[in-house]
Amino acid sequence: MQAQGTKSDGRADRAQRSAALAHMAESVKQRADSDELIRGWHVCIPWVAVAFGLLTFAALIALAGWYPGLMLGWAFMYFVGLAILAVLNYRLVKRFNAHIKREAVLRTGIIEFMRAAADEQGKADQLATELSTMESIDRDALIHERGASVLITPFAAVPLLGFFAAYYSLHAVTGPTAIHDRRWHALIHQACSAGSKLGYRLTLPSSITIPKRSFLLFLALSLAVFPFLAYWYHVLIRDLNQHFEAQWKIEDDLLKALQ
Repeated sequence: MQAQGTKSDGRADRAQRSAALAHMAESVKQRADSDELIRGWHVCIPWVAVAFGLLTFAALIALAGWYPGLMLGWAFMYFVGLAILAVLNYRLVKRFNAHIKREAVLRTGIIEFMRAAADEQGKADQLATELSTMESIDRDALIHERGASVLITPFAAVPLLGFFAAYYSLHAVTGPTAIHDRRWHALIHQACSAGSKLGYRLTLPSSITIPKRSFLLFLALSLAVFPFLAYWYHVLIRDLNQHFEAQWKIEDDLLKALQ
């Protein structure tokens, strides 16, 4: 009877491991819809917006004189320029929200797989630290990575209100991107440590992480020097593109190794 019970438990662990692997595979399949790479002419939108604002600024000064043109120019440079960026604000927030939602499923699948494999091999005690750390990272992500409202982003096209809507979008992505990237790296390092104890050959991710960006510093620089806003959008697009591409490679290697 004891032998039969042990065999039954093994079957249950294998079933849980297979189900967890299926969840991981489903999450990876969804990345074509969630992890949007912003490339091509869309990358030029911030520079076009800034150029439009500066040209308008210069034209108003020439037409209305220095002081009236200066006041009108500042208004147009910020509000009209930010209105051009409204669609990009939407895409930046939307893709970040979709990615963190997808990754939450992936993290759960990784943790469940490692736990089931550890139980199946009788190594639960050996993997206690890794499993506990991964669960802590997952809880922290679920608490803090809630995403921002995409409904606010189109208001960047509304005079006056657009100023706050645009910076809301920038705030939603600037700081959280680097923190999210570090959480992912921490989770995968623990998964690799657990996998090696279970006999899986997993590839450690690169040690390169997304640089931390200070929203307050970038805000001050963009208010003082309007062209800096184009650079701000540029790094936001580039950082998340790099995070996606690096994570895709890790996901593919992980699925292949755990099959």
